[in-house]
Amino acid sequence: MTAALVIAAAIVAQPLVDADVLEPSVLNEVDHALSRAPTNEVALSAESVAFATLWATNGASATDRAIALVSSQRSDGRWLHGGKDVTPAAARILRRAAGYPEPPLRLSIFSNHIEDIARQERIPFSEAAAKVRAMGVEGIAVSYGLSAENLAEARRQGFAVSCVIGWPGFDRGYDEGLCSEFVSLAVSNGCRQVMLVPGFYPSEKEDPALFADMTGRTARFAEMAAARGVETLVEDFDNAKSPTCGLARTKAFLDAVPSAGFVYDTGNFNSPGERPENGLALLARVRHFHLKDRPKCDARGFSAVGAGSVPIAKIVSRALDAGYGGWFTIEHFGATNMLECAASSARYLRGE
Repeated sequence: MTAALVIAAAIVAQPLVDADVLEPSVLNEVDHALSRAPTNEVALSAESVAFATLWATNGASATDRAIALVSSQRSDGRWLHGGKDVTPAAARILRRAAGYPEPPLRLSIFSNHIEDIARQERIPFSEAAAKVRAMGVEGIAVSYGLSAENLAEARRQGFAVSCVIGWPGFDRGYDEGLCSEFVSLAVSNGCRQVMLVPGFYPSEKEDPALFADMTGRTARFAEMAAARGVETLVEDFDNAKSPTCGLARTKAFLDAVPSAGFVYDTGNFNSPGERPENGLALLARVRHFHLKDRPKCDARGFSAVGAGSVPIAKIVSRALDAGYGGWFTIEHFGATNMLECAASSARYLRGE
């Protein structure tokens, strides 16, 4: 542990100061440190999660936190912990110590939801997309199969493609052409992520041979995608036949495919004995979020984000503390009032 981190750990052990406003000289140092810090996105890691945990003990005043972090900033403007870049996490601590507002979340929505809005409201896709864009939603998670016309319209309106979603059927085999199309769709739209739903077991019982097939094919896909600058992701999937249903299965799948990242779907740890917060155990592997809420009375129902029983704020805060700077895709598949749900979710996530 470096001397700076020893100092930081010692400071964290001090009693909490309730009201601490930075002196102008300290605030100037914080501003200088933030101006020097790189702003590029840094992938979460076990080290960034550990760094956030170290500082989350809330044992130090804002001034002590600021002084410790300013003094431990490297000459290149970064902060390291365990040899890994934790700059976004450190910058968040400094902003909070200084009382500065946090940057807005990067909000995205499923292309299917815009199509649902168009159908439910009986309006063209272009009008539905414009309504969602006006909510402050900047990204669109594109399900493979979205028409080229609708994708072009979304891009024309300023949506960035946050992720491409594909169902490759790895329980049946490996379709090289289809897999290549997933990646090409991402690359051609400036997107760096493809999320796969790998496949399913024939029953709710795990099948070791099929697990090996699906993880092996996912690893093969990930190698091909990485060669083209694209990350491969899988999510916790709320289907008992899925190899990523629940924490244990999801962790086993990710362990078997170290090259894959994790999409944390906040509403899918909903099987008996599971809790939405379970996904925090995999925070170091998170590369994308699907923000899904559930009604208090129905673990498999849907509600606008922030209106249900899932501790969305807690989960998002933990991710931000660890330095997450990626997309948050709002989700409410099955909603019959998709426009209202999307608007409510966006307002909640913008803090309105």
